[in-house]
Order: sequence, then C-alpha cells, then structure tokens
Amino acid sequence: PKNVTVNVDGGSKTVASTGPTVADALQQLEVTLGAQDRVNPAPETPLTEGLAVTINRVEKKSVSETQAVAFGVTNQDDATLAKGTRKTTTKGVAGEQSVTFDEVWVDGKLESRTQTGAQVTKNPVNQVVAVGTKAPTPTPATTVAAPPSAGTTSGGGINLANAAMWDK
Repeated sequence: PKNVTVNVDGGSKTVASTGPTVADALQQLEVTLGAQDRVNPAPETPLTEGLAVTINRVEKKSVSETQAVAFGVTNQDDATLAKGTRKTTTKGVAGEQSVTFDEVWVDGKLESRTQTGAQVTKNPVNQVVAVGTKAPTPTPATTVAAPPSAGTTSGGGINLANAAMWDK
C-alpha cells in the first residue's frame, strides 16, 4: 500500500491505498467528483508513496444583473435664446439593461466571469439642450435724471432757501 493524502472540501484525508491510480484512492475514500471538479494530479496518474492529491470543487453559474444605460445629450439651436445661453428643454433619464454573465466558482471563490449577453429593458431618454443663437440686441444708453431740486430743504419739507424771511 501507498500512503496518499487527498485535500478536498477544506479538509485533508489520508489513505493507504493498494489501487494503482489516483482514481482508485479517491474511490477508496468515497470521494465523489462532480462533472466540473478538478483533480490534480489527474485521476489516471499512478500512485506513489506520499502523493498529495488536490480536488477543487468547480461550479458554473449563469447570473444576470440590471445595469444603467447612460442617456445622450442632444443640442438644438434656438433663435429665441441669446447667443451663449443654454437651457435644458428635456431632462435626460437613464435606461436599464439586463446583463447576463457565466461565472466559474472554484472552492467557493469566483475564478472567472464572462459576459454572455445584454438586453435593454428600458430605453434611455436623451437630454435635449436648447443653445441660443440670437445675436444680442444693443441696449440704448440710459441716463438717470436727478430729481428736481426743491432748493435747500429741512427734514420737514420747509423751504429754507430764503431763510432771511423768517427772521422778521
């Protein structure tokens, strides 16, 4: 018999196997292999004294997730807006898509993830921005006229321009 150690499912098992191959030792330990599981060295490998065999449990999954689809921005010339002015006329709304992935998990850890498809489930709404093209109109110069002078007045509105008349 040859002593063989098998590392599987987070543990270690040792067996004194009389079989000629790794597959015989696994059968003796009642280790069942899934269709995707990896055996290193391969099951047909001849047994040697002290051989360490590692089995990785492999699980393949297909998963889908929802992702946002960005909206675009469309600029439209607008002759009613002054040049250099921008105004959003339609607010953009992100869409959604369902994205499908094939995942390979080895011993409970994600080993690979491959995108296999994407389907838009809600179309995005583009944002529309009005861009002013109207030439600015020259504004006439405005002068601020001073209010008419009432002469020198006191706070009470009494005309003090001819103060001498009050001295009599």
